[in-house]
Amino acid sequence: MLTVRGLVAEMGLELAVGGDGADAPVRWVHISELPDPTPWLSGGELLLTTGIQLESDARQREFVRLLSGRHLAGLGFGTGFNHEELPSALVEEANAVGFPVFEVPYELPFIALTEKAFTRLVNEQYEVLQRGIAIHKRLERLVLEESGLDEVVRALAAAIGGAVCVLSARGEPIASKTFRRQLPAAAIDSVREELGQRSAEFTPDHPDLAARALVLPVSIRGKGAPQAWIVAARDAGGLGDFERLILQQAVTVVALELMRQRAMRDTERRLAGDVLAEALTGRPSANELAVRLRPFGVGAEAAVLVFASPTPRRPRRQRATSTASWPTPASARS
Repeated sequence: MLTVRGLVAEMGLELAVGGDGADAPVRWVHISELPDPTPWLSGGELLLTTGIQLESDARQREFVRLLSGRHLAGLGFGTGFNHEELPSALVEEANAVGFPVFEVPYELPFIALTEKAFTRLVNEQYEVLQRGIAIHKRLERLVLEESGLDEVVRALAAAIGGAVCVLSARGEPIASKTFRRQLPAAAIDSVREELGQRSAEFTPDHPDLAARALVLPVSIRGKGAPQAWIVAARDAGGLGDFERLILQQAVTVVALELMRQRAMRDTERRLAGDVLAEALTGRPSANELAVRLRPFGVGAEAAVLVFASPTPRRPRRQRATSTASWPTPASARS
């Protein structure tokens, strides 16, 4: 992770003030000479400036307050242009708010800092992508091997270092696995209450999950209302880029596994219907029928329920009632 402290050390520089906040991650590096560049910044950037327009103490102090209030990672101040050294008012204000500031001497061009930072950032993003691809392949293999949703969720929990729970559209638990720390029951109940008002990814409101969790919708058909939800929470710390990438990929994998399970249930139901229809004809022998019923969990003994239709307008059900004595193994009972 690129930090102000790490970048300063790599470039052979020193922090002037703000050491306590110098370990925050640097999201990007930006160069600006505007007295207020914050409208074009979103937070997490390291700003480089020569302070051409920061002539007075008041402007310098206001500049630091603006950057700190926008949650920038730090400030690299170029000396040797309008300022021979770091302005004392700027340093005092940065020290007061705990904002990292370091001097960039005239001999060191800003391009050297940006190249070093961008190389680190690109390499980190590439590493995250490679790790994400490896985890995604692992999850896909579990689906192809028909390992089941429990194994998919277990692998996902290990990958993010936290707890993962898959809920149905109505909030009923389908699968749940933990890494070390379990999801509190009260937190899951709070998520269930939110599901009815949500249709897209969201951060739970529950205080035990808000800073470390994410809830993602799973749509099996690719559109419409979610058929399931993934609730994921890290054991410690917030979700980083890697964890968010993994969870986004997991949505597709979980959807595929749920589709596989649905297709399997539909197939089994159709096959069971075919076996029942064949049994009602009376053609299969007792031994043949026993073999065909065994995959459905029907063994040598079975309880059979026959429902008589009160409506004579459905001959198909009437025939089913009249042939209730279809061949069964000798040891079967009704």
